[in-house]
Amino acid sequence: MKAYRWTKEPSCLATSKFLCGFKIFDELCALARSPITNGSGALKITPSHDALDWEIASRHQEEILSHDQTALTRSCIDIHGKLNQTAKEFAGLDRFDARAKVIEKLDTCGLFQGTLKHDGQINLCSRTADFYLPGDVVEPRLTDQWFMSTEGLYEEVAHAVRKGRIRILPAIHEQKLFDWLSNKDPWCLSRQLLWGHRIPAYRSER
Repeated sequence: MKAYRWTKEPSCLATSKFLCGFKIFDELCALARSPITNGSGALKITPSHDALDWEIASRHQEEILSHDQTALTRSCIDIHGKLNQTAKEFAGLDRFDARAKVIEKLDTCGLFQGTLKHDGQINLCSRTADFYLPGDVVEPRLTDQWFMSTEGLYEEVAHAVRKGRIRILPAIHEQKLFDWLSNKDPWCLSRQLLWGHRIPAYRSER
């Protein structure tokens, strides 16, 4: 198969060299929303490990699932921070060690063209931090959780506030509440954390 990259226009594709035997979709959907002004425009998507990637992939769910039914939910990092079998020859490597090995592989294939420094933000775990060092890098993972649908519920609350049946004190926080209520995403009730709140939900063995 061929690997593709975006040209300066988001709807145009240009072919590049074969990517070391890893499976690349023959057809890519138009993920970009505006013309590319910086870089190649190539974008990797890992829906199971990034909320923004999940949002982007969800907008193109039909196209993606037509190629691979597990593409949206397949993880590449296990609970120990090591790459799993999805990474093929890199499976079992620590996430940080794997980065160096991937660069070595690209170099071996004649595809590595150097590195560029970019400013960015990463999430650090406050519970693993100490006086001298910041916390460990958090790797988001898609996991099973309990969710509650907020459709209709948030509208009822907002209506009650506007009608004066519910008062927000101090009143300056009323707009903040409306901002929260404008988010229609399901509310995550559970957290797979030892220190998280437990919910009264049980699985029937019958």
